[in-house]
Amino acid sequence: MKKRILISLAVFSIFILSSCEGETRYNWYLDNQSSSAINLDCLNYYSKDTLVQNINPGERFPLEHSEDMGGDASALKSLTQFPYMSIINESGDTLQKDYSQLGNWEYTIEKVKKHPAIYEHEYSFVINDGDF
Repeated sequence: MKKRILISLAVFSIFILSSCEGETRYNWYLDNQSSSAINLDCLNYYSKDTLVQNINPGERFPLEHSEDMGGDASALKSLTQFPYMSIINESGDTLQKDYSQLGNWEYTIEKVKKHPAIYEHEYSFVINDGDF
């Protein structure tokens, strides 16, 4: 009987401690603010999926959604999510803006729940005519 109570307490403790960890949600977008449609060819590091997509002017295209255990309010230090990305406009010009630099992305980080801490990160790679 005593052993059963100890096992129950251990399972309950593990459940409580693991539920307090929180999580971080990441949403990645490509925002075409240029005057022409663009062709995206992109490799996702985690899923190994290749995205090939035409994106119209003014369209905000979702690139990826991922979640990590543990609440984290810090912006990513470097971008490894997309090891390859090629963007070409209707004129055949290749994007010159470096997608691998976090400074070229617009981002927001919002705490959506206090306990356990849940953060939502939203990263948008905005493309304008002058980026080609």
